[in-house]
Amino acid sequence: MKDELRGVARKEGGSHAGEKHRLSPDVEADGDQPAKRTTSEETPPAGELPEATVGKGPKWRLEAAMERSEERAATQGVNACSREVKALRKLASSLLAQALSRSDRADIVFEFPDGSRPFRGHSGVLCAMCEEYAGLFRSGMLEEREGVVRVPPGVGQDSFRGFLEFLYLGKCGEMCGVADGRELAVLSEMYKLFGLREWLVGVGIGDDSVPAAMEFALLPEGDRSDIEKMCEKRAGKGLECFVEASLAGVSAEAAERLLRAYV
Repeated sequence: MKDELRGVARKEGGSHAGEKHRLSPDVEADGDQPAKRTTSEETPPAGELPEATVGKGPKWRLEAAMERSEERAATQGVNACSREVKALRKLASSLLAQALSRSDRADIVFEFPDGSRPFRGHSGVLCAMCEEYAGLFRSGMLEEREGVVRVPPGVGQDSFRGFLEFLYLGKCGEMCGVADGRELAVLSEMYKLFGLREWLVGVGIGDDSVPAAMEFALLPEGDRSDIEKMCEKRAGKGLECFVEASLAGVSAEAAERLLRAYV
């Protein structure tokens, strides 16, 4: 695997192979120190949502993360739930089912850029669980008057379904398992869902997904240093357990970072 990473690192091209990170006008690369990436501060036109930029790298797969979640819960132990907790979980699951089935009991409609409206939501739940949504409704924006909330461009239905699962249940389950970790990461940034971000970094990055996660972390948009550090930590434990397929679509820069962390 170490030789394969070197092979990827030697290839020319790739989505952003060989490119340097963007620098602030007053900052220059110093020796071998990696250049600091800048956070995009461009504001989209009024009424438009910023695009979820996930790059052209491979999908950050999360299927194996679900197994790690179950193993962690079994290791830490789960206390018997009280009657009240069980009732709340049942309520949350029922509301999520309404949202995903487009029930009329859900008063908010989620609209994707292509015009499709596969999911609905409950304004009360959205406001209670996400301050960003609460602020949107308080502002009296067009979305509130129409009952339509637009999904950011670049986010697919599988990932948004996983996002709703976490929003309603407060945990990641099967729906997050089929999502793209890159899109969930962007949604966690947009809507400040720190619990979702914590799960992505702590559980969502495994030997099976380190290359894809590193590729995403190196994008110039935003601060993904938490993802980058976890990828380097994982790589430092050994690359022999990485599957060859996980390197498909990975740029030379990402491969070099992983190789340096291993060495």
